[in-house]
Amino acid sequence: MEDEQHMVCQHAVTAVMKPIPLLIPSDLPIEEVLLRFSKDGNQPFVVIEPGGKFVGVITSMDIVEVISSYIGLKSKRMISNFDRFLKGTAQTAGDLIADERMLVQDDARITVAISVMERSHSSFIVVVNKQNIAIGCVELSDIIAYVIQQLSRKG
Repeated sequence: MEDEQHMVCQHAVTAVMKPIPLLIPSDLPIEEVLLRFSKDGNQPFVVIEPGGKFVGVITSMDIVEVISSYIGLKSKRMISNFDRFLKGTAQTAGDLIADERMLVQDDARITVAISVMERSHSSFIVVVNKQNIAIGCVELSDIIAYVIQQLSRKG
């Protein structure tokens, strides 16, 4: 069974990829980012440049840092004062992107996607093509569902 699980995780990440739910332009004003976040919930925002080039991801913790800065709270997260200042003076979506590069290339294996999730402490990653265009995303739940589905077909 363990060998079968390992083999399934060697499949291409595109097997578990789905459309990106929330794409926003890098020049979107911070007020619009916060408004969209308040409407769209706790999902990461994928930030792109014109033409779809991937810039980064805005996580809910990035939003917390901005809100904390606006209301004068000090973050308990281990970020430098300079980083806190920069997030507090953010003007656009591009200013808010997470420090971690939460992405994989479209030819990566599922095992690579899991490694990136572990390293970035995120259950969400973006899939990009060779031109660095964001073409999809993968959530940990997608991987788990795929592995269960593939193993049940073999069993």
